Amino acid sequence: MRLDNSRTVLTLLSTLITLGSASLVLRGIDRPDEIALDSRQAPSPVNQTGNWSLVGCYTDISTARTLSAATIPASDNMTLETCVAFCSSVDFIFAGVEFAQECYCDSTIQIPGVPSDLADCDLSCSGNSSELCGGSDNILIYTNGQPAPVIVQDVGQWSYAGCFTDSVEDRDLSIGIDIPAGVTAASCSAACQTENFNIAGLENGQECWCGNVLSNSSIHVGDDDCRNVCISDHSEYCGAPNRLAVYDFTALGAPPPPTTCSSDNIANFTLIAKYKNPPEDGSSGEVPLKIVLVEMVPSVTWAILSGCELCCSDWPTYSLQNSIFLPHSLSNPGQLMVSSAPGPGESPNFVASDPAFPGFQAYCATDAAGQSDNQPLLAFGDISNAFALCTNTSVNANGRLDVVFEPVSNHLHYVLDDCIPITIEIAESD
Repeated sequence: MRLDNSRTVLTLLSTLITLGSASLVLRGIDRPDEIALDSRQAPSPVNQTGNWSLVGCYTDISTARTLSAATIPASDNMTLETCVAFCSSVDFIFAGVEFAQECYCDSTIQIPGVPSDLADCDLSCSGNSSELCGGSDNILIYTNGQPAPVIVQDVGQWSYAGCFTDSVEDRDLSIGIDIPAGVTAASCSAACQTENFNIAGLENGQECWCGNVLSNSSIHVGDDDCRNVCISDHSEYCGAPNRLAVYDFTALGAPPPPTTCSSDNIANFTLIAKYKNPPEDGSSGEVPLKIVLVEMVPSVTWAILSGCELCCSDWPTYSLQNSIFLPHSLSNPGQLMVSSAPGPGESPNFVASDPAFPGFQAYCATDAAGQSDNQPLLAFGDISNAFALCTNTSVNANGRLDVVFEPVSNHLHYVLDDCIPITIEIAESD
């Protein structure tokens, strides 16, 4: 790969080091065959209709809609005005037209939808040939400019703890609560508190779940996975299908959470991944972690944290200095390799460069509440329960098992359902 020398180290990091994200675009799924596509030159998209303005053209697939909250049946009389009027009537801030006759609404542009070329939204509306209504697997999106929903962070004595995977077969929280007035962060947490539970969870826009302990099979994922609008209050998010937005009861006088940093300066240690659930094959569920080289160009070296058993590593031990993670090189003891900042869905990553990158301050050790051997755990941004081992499916990775922070759905280089939730134990080096 030829690199432009004017790029900064940070730009190189964002494009080369991480596992990255990408959209999966499937062509021709679940589309009616009888629609005749107009072969004439299509008009330009309408920039404004009423108080709705054009956002742009986005990719869309039938299995994971870019706008998924509401829809109306495909119509031979579809117009842009028809779609925005419907989305306005059901109180959503985005309206999208697609494949000449389809209309979708939401208050969030959902993953894996990404911007595409405006020329990909080139089909005339079935009800008005002078307007454009998206394209094949591309949706033309408009907005009324209203504020987007939010994940409520605090409600009374309850605090948001993150987004977690969930399943019908193995519920994170076992007690479902019916709330006739509608589910919100406030109504669900209040219902769980009334029943003497200390964990509340919102799911699929309308479900409330309670309990005192999360299932060990749950994976802490990125907040973008919990962006379904609450059906009863469109200003809030209430989890998503198979995604639980979790709230913890934090009454006055309660002990600090187990992820509170206990130290950001530690010398000479190694890392061990510990499965949250015992492996079915009877193995120990412990995987030594190592720093694995993934890219090297003149003056810049990138590496990630991996559980790769057969990979060689030049960085056998590590240290923490003022929350910066420092791998130690065997072959080049004078090398300064430092931590960068992994976003949700990315691997913890590291860079050695000339000139030197200063390092990102976010790592620490936490007290290991509940650990049988009481070893401290590695945390990023005060969070120690959001790591997973995911099989890297990219061609050059050869099935490598890499560490991922807050894994996400629809990733280009791993399948979320195959990720294994772990904690990362800090062990003194010999």
